[in-house]
Amino acid sequence: MRLGLVRGAVGVLVLVFGAPVARGSSVVTFEGRVDVPPSVARVAGPDAGPPTVELLVEPTWEVQRAAEAAGEPVSVVSVAQTTAAPSFSLSLDLDSLDPRFVADEGYVNVMVAARYGGQVSTWGTTVWPGDTAKRVPAFDMSKAVVPPGGGAGPLSVEAQAPPCGQIIWGDYNGPYQTKIMDVMNPSSIDGWGSYFNEGSTSTTLGYLSNGPSWTVGGTMTTSSSTGTGFRVPAQDQRIQALWMYRERAVVCVGNQNVPYNYYGKGNQPSITHVNYPYCGNVYPVDGYYRHGSTRNQTYSAGLTVYGINLSSQAGYSSTATIEFKFHVRGKVCGNNSTLGESSPKVEAHKV
Repeated sequence: MRLGLVRGAVGVLVLVFGAPVARGSSVVTFEGRVDVPPSVARVAGPDAGPPTVELLVEPTWEVQRAAEAAGEPVSVVSVAQTTAAPSFSLSLDLDSLDPRFVADEGYVNVMVAARYGGQVSTWGTTVWPGDTAKRVPAFDMSKAVVPPGGGAGPLSVEAQAPPCGQIIWGDYNGPYQTKIMDVMNPSSIDGWGSYFNEGSTSTTLGYLSNGPSWTVGGTMTTSSSTGTGFRVPAQDQRIQALWMYRERAVVCVGNQNVPYNYYGKGNQPSITHVNYPYCGNVYPVDGYYRHGSTRNQTYSAGLTVYGINLSSQAGYSSTATIEFKFHVRGKVCGNNSTLGESSPKVEAHKV
């Protein structure tokens, strides 16, 4: 899809979509299934037909926030559709997307929407450069809901009715304590953790869908922020940040409660030091280590929103790091046999 902004006759910016501009081949395949229990099929009736599945991409957070600040509409966009019998397969060519859908770090937030009998169930995830396949959890249409704006079909043609896919923001909630990284080190090795330190940090967080009866709706990545952030000393401590969430309606798709913005430093509780087996060479006295690449660990219960546990993962970068300064000879060890001290989880100890 190609996205542009033009100024209408009443001076309001609107979104205009045309054919995608192909820039190569970077195709990601989404596979899953849609389960329609007999009780749901009976209610829908014989004319319901098979369930359909749609692949939707979101404008970047910068585009969404700029549109809201200017009072302008912005929408998710459908890039592929198919029927589910009950399995389905959908493809997304990242290189065909307009840059307004692709974050500076290269990722794209995607939603998959299954529709049947006027009800919709959704799942969201983030696609990164290099991804080739995504397995979508099975959709159970007994848990589907009627989305805002009138179900599976298009809205009425009333002049003021928002179009399908338009994002309408609602209430803020939070801030929530969010697990970011574990800094594990003895007192003889100084440690620091930084997050949003003088720049934005890509953070993948779980979100909720199907409000007001909220359930886990998948994950999405955000990175837009003023990025003042923090760098703090730590010894066998977990670094947490505060995140705000915000409710939104995606017309004809569903209600969601999504991570909206980094808020500030959170708590820093003590944790048990875990020794990992995959180590680099010895660091000398006054040696220095900095972990600023590859993705951080994922916390399956990284934060709790509306009483529901959601996942969290902050990618290591120049603005999200773990650092160690050695006052004794020591090693940095990781939890991954291939990555060693570049593993998602690392710890430092003396030798």
